[in-house]
Formats: sequence, C-alpha cells, structure tokens
Amino acid sequence: MPRELPHLLLLNPHERANKIKKALRGKKTDEPSSSELEVNAELIQQQTTSFRVGLASFVSEFRRRQAEREPSLRVPATLTSIEIEFIDWFDAAKWEAVYYGTFGLRLNKYSDYNTRGLFTVVDRAKFTFFLEEVRAFIACQNHSSPSYHKLVKYIRSFQFHSAERINSRFRPDERDTVYLSLVTVSEESSGEARDRYEAINTSLEEFLGSSGVDFSFNPFTNAYEIKGATNALVNTISRNFDVVHTINSSSFGLIRESQFGLPTRGFPFSIATPADDLPIIGVIDTGVSRHTPLAPLIVSEDYSTDGTNAAHDADGHGTSVAAFAALGHQLAGVVTGTLEADARILPIKVLNGNHGYISHQDVGSLIIRARETHGVRIFVLAVGYANPLRNDESHSDYAFYLDQLAQELDVLIVIATGNYKQFAIETSTCPDHYLSEDTNLCSPAESMNNLTVGSIGSNLEDDAPITQDSFPFTDSTLPTVYSRKFHLDSNRWKMKNKQFFKPDVLYPGGNYSQVRRPMGPQLDDAAATGIQYLSIEPGKFFERGMGTSYSAPLVANIAAKLLRRYPALRLQSIKALIVNGAERVNMDSYKHILQTHQQRGIAGNGVPVPERCLSSDHSEITVVVEDTITVGTLETIEVTIPAYLNDAHKNDALLEVTATLCFAIVPVSNYSLAYCPVHLAFGFFRALILEEEVRTVQPDGRVKTERFGINGGKAKSFTFKGGWSQDAYYKPKPLSNTQKVSFYISRENLRRENNKFKIAIECHFHKLLPKAVTDLLPTEYKYSLVLRFRENVPVAKQNQSLYDELQLCNNLEALGTLDLDAEGDLELVIES
Repeated sequence: MPRELPHLLLLNPHERANKIKKALRGKKTDEPSSSELEVNAELIQQQTTSFRVGLASFVSEFRRRQAEREPSLRVPATLTSIEIEFIDWFDAAKWEAVYYGTFGLRLNKYSDYNTRGLFTVVDRAKFTFFLEEVRAFIACQNHSSPSYHKLVKYIRSFQFHSAERINSRFRPDERDTVYLSLVTVSEESSGEARDRYEAINTSLEEFLGSSGVDFSFNPFTNAYEIKGATNALVNTISRNFDVVHTINSSSFGLIRESQFGLPTRGFPFSIATPADDLPIIGVIDTGVSRHTPLAPLIVSEDYSTDGTNAAHDADGHGTSVAAFAALGHQLAGVVTGTLEADARILPIKVLNGNHGYISHQDVGSLIIRARETHGVRIFVLAVGYANPLRNDESHSDYAFYLDQLAQELDVLIVIATGNYKQFAIETSTCPDHYLSEDTNLCSPAESMNNLTVGSIGSNLEDDAPITQDSFPFTDSTLPTVYSRKFHLDSNRWKMKNKQFFKPDVLYPGGNYSQVRRPMGPQLDDAAATGIQYLSIEPGKFFERGMGTSYSAPLVANIAAKLLRRYPALRLQSIKALIVNGAERVNMDSYKHILQTHQQRGIAGNGVPVPERCLSSDHSEITVVVEDTITVGTLETIEVTIPAYLNDAHKNDALLEVTATLCFAIVPVSNYSLAYCPVHLAFGFFRALILEEEVRTVQPDGRVKTERFGINGGKAKSFTFKGGWSQDAYYKPKPLSNTQKVSFYISRENLRRENNKFKIAIECHFHKLLPKAVTDLLPTEYKYSLVLRFRENVPVAKQNQSLYDELQLCNNLEALGTLDLDAEGDLELVIES
C-alpha cells in the first residue's frame, strides 16, 4: 500500500494540573547517604592524609604562582581558584549556596558526575576560615565529636588551580583556535571580588590587543577565542590572568579527508531549476563548488569565516556533503539526466582545507545571519573536533553554543559523529574497539538540541558481491566500524537513564571492503562497498568513499523534505519525526561484548525509514502534538482508538504504538549532571480522572488524605502501558530531551479500557539545580510529541482504514492544512 497520506495533528482537549504530585519513595539513592558523614576510620585516615598533602601543596603552589607572575604586565589584581573532590556526588541545590556563604567559594563548573567542583574564592576571609577548618580536621582526635565544621567531612581532597591545571588541555599548534574560559564572579558576589574580576579582565583584553592576535569574546560561552596564539603567549596568560580558569585548543578536521585537483565541467547529470518553496540547507564545511551541477542551488556565495568565496571548494568535501543534502538517494547507482533537488544550498565556508582553526563565534554568527537573512532552518555540520571527547567529559563549549542557537532560533543542525579512522591500520577487532576511549564521538556531536548521526554499512545500493578477493567487512545493516559512540559511561551513573545517549540515529555512509592484496588482507574504503559521492576531481565526477559526513547530509535531506511538506512544524517536531521513523538496529551478535546501553550509544534509535518519516498510510498513522507546557505542571490528552479493532481476528500485539518526545533546552554548562536542566516526560495511562483527593477523619482524630488519579495516585492504579518515558524523581540522574518508547496494545486491553487512554506530559526543573540557577531559566517549554499507530494485522485481513477511523473518533487535522499557532484554546485547567 503506497504511503501518500499526510501526517495528522492532534487537537484533542488538554487537562492541566498546576502542581505535580508524587508519592514519596524515600531518600534511597536520591541524596548522599548519611553513613558517608558518619565516623569511618579508614575514610577519616584517607581524608587526613589528603588534607595534609592538599594544604602543603596549596601553599607551595600559591607561592609559586605569585613568584611566576610577570610584573611588567601590571595586572592590577589577583583571584584564587580551587578544585574540590567530594566523597560522593555534590547536591548543588542543597549545598552550593552554603559553601558560598560559609567558605566564600563561587562555583565555576562541576565535572565527573558532580563529584568534582572548580570554585573561585570571592570572599578571602571566609576562605581563610575554610583552611582553618581543614587544619582543625587534621588535628582532631575524636571525630565522633568533631571540632571542625561539618561541611569539611564531605570533602575528599582539594588542590590549588595552578597554571598547569588551567593549561592542561592546550595543544601547541598555531593553526588551532584557543579558548580562554573565564571564572564566574556573579553580581551577588562581594564588591571587592567583582572589582578584582573586572580589573583583571580589562587587563587581559588590553594584553590580547597589544599581542597582535585576532581575538573576540563570546558571551554565550563566557570565553575569549584567539586565533594564531603561540605557546609562549598561552603560557603567559595561564600564569598571570586569574580570570581564566581553563585554556583549551581545538583542532578541527573534515570527517572525510582527500585531495582534489581543479574543478571541471561536463557532469553526466544536471539539476532542474529549483522551485521557490524548496527549503535551504546551510552546509557548514569547505564551501560548495559552483563548477558542478549544484550551481543552480547555491543561494549565496558570501558566507565564510575568512572572507573567501564560499562557492569555491578547493577540497571537495563541502561539495560532496551538499550534494547528498540536496539530492539524497538520487546520487546512488547510475546518475544521469535532470534531477529534481529536495533543497537549495547555502554554503557556509569554515575551512579552506582538511584541517584548520574555527571560531565558535564565527560559526554561530553565520548561522544567525543565515537564519535572519535567508530563513535557513536546517544546517548540516560534518566538520568537527579532530580529537574525540574523553570518557565522561562534560559538554564542550561548542556543543553548548550550538544548543543555545538551536533553542533560540528554532533551527536544527544535523551533526556527524566523526570517523574512527585508526581501525583500518590497527589490529583491533570488531566490536571490541568500541570499548576504547578513542572511538568516542567528536565534539560538537554531543549537542542535545540538535540531531547527531552515525553510520551503518549500507551504500544505498544493492549489497556488493562477495568474492574470494573482496567482500564487505561488516553486514550492511550493522553500525560501521568507523562510526563513533557516546562518550558517557552509564555504568558510572549514580542513577541510570536509558533514554540518555547519542547518536540519535544512523544512516548509510558506506562500508570497508576486506580486500586480498599481495602483502595480505587489507581494508579498502574506496571499493564497491563505499558510498558513491559527487567529486570535483577532473574527469571523475563520482568517487567512492565512506564516512559519517555522508550519513549526516542524507538525514538532513529527509529533514528538508519534511520541512517542505509540513512548513509550519517546529524543527523539534522534524527531529521527532525522524527519530520516530527510525528502525531499530539489531546488535544481538555483539551482545557478548556490549551491554544494552552501550549498544544504544553506538546505534542510537536506529535507521530512519524515509517513507515512514514523511507520510502515513491507511494502516500506519503518524500523529503530531505540538504544545507548550509550564514548569511544575502536568497535562493529559485523551485519545480514542477506533472500535472496529475490538473485532480483530487477533488479540496479542494488535496495535503497535511508537512515541517520541523532543524539546529544546536552554543548557546549563557548569552542571555536568544537569546540562539538560528541565525534566519533560510523557506516559500512556488509563483514561481516569486527572486528580482527586479524599480526606477522612481517623478514630484518633487525625485526617488521612488519599490521592487518586494520574496526578498523585498510586501508579499501579492508572498505568496503561509502561509508565513514564523518563523518571526524574531522584536527583543524581542525567536527563534527556529526546525520548522514544514503543509497545503493543492487545485487543483485550482495548476492550477493557473502552478504547480510550490518556497521554500525560509532566515538566519540572532538574532537582539538582539551585534556585539561583532555575530562576534564570524559562518557565515554559515547547514540546513535540510524535505518536505512530500501526495496525499489526496482515493486509489481507484489514477491512477498514485506521487512518480514517482514527480521525472520526478524535480531533485530528491533516498537517499542512492549518496554522499551528492559531489552534485556539484547547485546555481545561484544574486548579490545585
């Protein structure tokens, strides 16, 4: 049955409760155990030793820093920063303000799942008290009756934030961009600390201005970006300017590297004059050559970070990426004649070769300009950091910046995970190599508001022939050995979240061939299993290769088709439709090596099926909910399932439901566990009352309150299928803004519930965040919920249209036929 029906928008009424009510579960793992604060002889001994070393080191490092300062720079003030390791995860919501008020420490950033914190001293007198209490801990003879402040008990170790620590991530390559991240001295800090901060910062700007380097300040990331900095310059900054807490450098490289000659004409295909309603995809890469059939699709040639022509591509990488973004699957196999493009192209040139430095701010400025000037809402980014993220490393400033842009501009950046190129030259075996830190994804692929894409081994064509001399290295349905994985280790999480992983999806990107050569078997990335891409090399027109840089634009092509078909949708809805339409990748053959969550961190949500993403049919219907929810509230939507299914010939697994939630966050960069600062989740529940309280007077005169309904009642009384998509009851849990669940509904279940269920959506801030942080965050969040209903009955036995019948018993409208901002008031508010 052809897929030709438009997706539907659900307009059923909403009910809302203005306060979320949850049954208490006890502290359990929600808060650090009190036993850790009780007397533990072994721990006390470890802390005593650590504190002695820490104090001695702190004093010597402080004196060394003072001695190494350069008086000729005339930096007018100093600040001190300290790194603290805690016994367990640090409850910032409860204790951060206490540490500031007691010890004069202002947070810069948490890391290592909130077990470490970098703080700046903003009150010297209070910090002197901290050092005195550490000495009192060391001198204490009876820790059952301590003579020191109880807060010290929760500290494992501390260290002076020296120049070496400030500069630990810098790599001395003058081609790289250098980032100077600044300490946090907020408005509520003491006036003296604020004055010292401003004086040092002004001095730093003057120093940079006189050093002859190109620099700018990025307010989004609170960091200076410097181009062309020498090792000596960076060392001078790290030793003299105390407003800098971390110095980082980033080597950017193409996801696929190759060299080309001069461009030529004479390609075997051409592109039809593009229609005016074609979406525009911004290709952030090496430019897009006008000397190719893509020329009619190029919207502008003046988007580049260095002022060069963006329609000149000396490398060819950006041109091949743009071709996949604009033409998608049409580039597979024999390509001749006139092709109809799916998108126009805005080349955004950020590199001139296969390696160089990139300013986060320059990239962001071009994205903002593209959105404002040309209305570009979809971008593809296949230029990332050359080095992978370390295990459990916090989100990079680059990902943080792109997340902010996606939220503010309602854009979607489709990002390649990066390629693990070493597999072809090392003796690693598959899938063991996935366990290595070297296979972690490359920043900014950890971005949460955007769409991260890895690769499977398909090349969009029939499987390559298997011979004695050449055969595909892995199955075309499995993740490729070069596709990178999620860098966070779920085994280290205090509370696991099965919805928290990257990449989001995989897509064909070509595969290695194992080829027999005279010197022995070798892997070939340009054999028949490689994917065919548009080349600018004279006379070739097409070449074969592989890379996630080809997978990402192919997914961007699907996004462009969706945007053209449903132009009123938010970009988070486009993301949700792609994730929802993805088919799970079966990695059972690897389960002896990789745990379930490790598999998700490689395969994501699977491989999008384009037809499913784009259209519905009579037996498989996709329904979209776009709405806004207020923090601290819970909403429900009642959905009715057609009654004809009650007479279906089968009982079990009659109706398959797949649901995906996506929403954009304002990220919080200095809280590693709460980078996603808001919990928004959904669940499928029985069609019961939203909430009810019954109070009864007990024989002893006390009043007993019992709660019923979805909001506050006992879960077993209202759960329809599976419970909530994500649970945020306990604090030390990372949250996800992309969630997908799938389940089956039996005929018997439908009959028992009278063909009705309720979808509930709840929203609240991450419980780890202090009020001072949540006060700065939005209190309303737009969300996109995509529901896919599939009648799991053989076509021959389907005698009615689920698509038609679902509309008859619900308020549904075909997408593309109405203004999503003019739906009217559909809410019933329950005050509570």
